[in-house]
Amino acid sequence: MARPDVRRAPVPGDRSAGGEAPPLGRREPARRPRAGRRTRLTQGLALAVVMALWGAYLARSWEQLAGYQWRIASGLLGLAALGWYVLANLVSGVAFWLLVLTLGGAGPLDLLRLTGAYALAYTVGYLSFLTPAGLGAREAALVVLLGGLVAPPVAVAASLLARATSALGEVLGVAALGLFSARSIIGPKSGPDSR
Repeated sequence: MARPDVRRAPVPGDRSAGGEAPPLGRREPARRPRAGRRTRLTQGLALAVVMALWGAYLARSWEQLAGYQWRIASGLLGLAALGWYVLANLVSGVAFWLLVLTLGGAGPLDLLRLTGAYALAYTVGYLSFLTPAGLGAREAALVVLLGGLVAPPVAVAASLLARATSALGEVLGVAALGLFSARSIIGPKSGPDSR
């Protein structure tokens, strides 16, 4: 039984199917996916809304802010806005290095590189406007940054475990502080003989 002659329609630039190639020196314009444009547009709009809200707040509160008697202790400011935050990033980086070390994906000499990669990925998470707490963006950046340091399965596992352990640590810290605050507000229970 003879097979029917089925020919596909020529596609521009496909010489094998009888299509015409674009002239030399001229390429077909690359088509950008719509989803990428929508994401960038949404991010831009979100940033514009945030900036507009901050601008409105500052305009409404400017007299109160300008009239306040500011007393800034530069030594304490350096210790608080810079010193403790740097220390917190270093501690987080060491914790991440220990996590990767636990997975067998790093050695003692990788401490500085893993600390830097974690800090940079955390920054990417901060700059991600559309995801809550940088969810997904931080992990993706971490996998990319760990590409030359550890095996891909270790990078993926480390990024997911880092998110889980940091979230658990935050929950435990907030719970402990909440319990401490509640006890200090309520005060010790007074029994019938405490008068």
